Amino acid sequence: GGDGGDGGGVGGVGGGGGGGGGGDGHGDRGTRRSAEGLSSGLDDDDSVILACEVHVAPMSTLHIRTTTRMMRAQEDELQWLEVDADDENGNAFSAEAIRAQRYKWTFKPPTVMQIVPPSDTRQLLDGTLAELADADAHRHYKIAVRATGPHPNLLVQASLLDAPPPSPLGA
Repeated sequence: GGDGGDGGGVGGVGGGGGGGGGGDGHGDRGTRRSAEGLSSGLDDDDSVILACEVHVAPMSTLHIRTTTRMMRAQEDELQWLEVDADDENGNAFSAEAIRAQRYKWTFKPPTVMQIVPPSDTRQLLDGTLAELADADAHRHYKIAVRATGPHPNLLVQASLLDAPPPSPLGA
């Protein structure tokens, strides 16, 4: 967190996030997901079919990436916040795995930070953000924010929303 400087800053942009912003960071996803089986064989046209066992560890720690720790509410400054995640052994999740999840963003106090819909940023957006409906922007792994009021110690958290269960192998 910052000290707020002249009273116009928003300190501590980015903080929080560890453990998913509260609890164990993954709700009911605390068990290891796996698709089990290791086999080979031939199908009807004599093609070889291979299957393997895959284990996917749950996200245990979320990190919020940002390029600044201080924002000024008087300036119409836009900042992007982005989630990174690790499993319990410190292994980083791929960008694809992070993008596949939905997140809940929380600001404390809630009145000093505003999520800006991607279409309102007037910036060149990557494909995922360009196609994102404004109503879904607050659940995305990457959000644009703007400070709406001064506060010396803002807490920003991201946590995982419940995801549908994984589909069975071969489904």
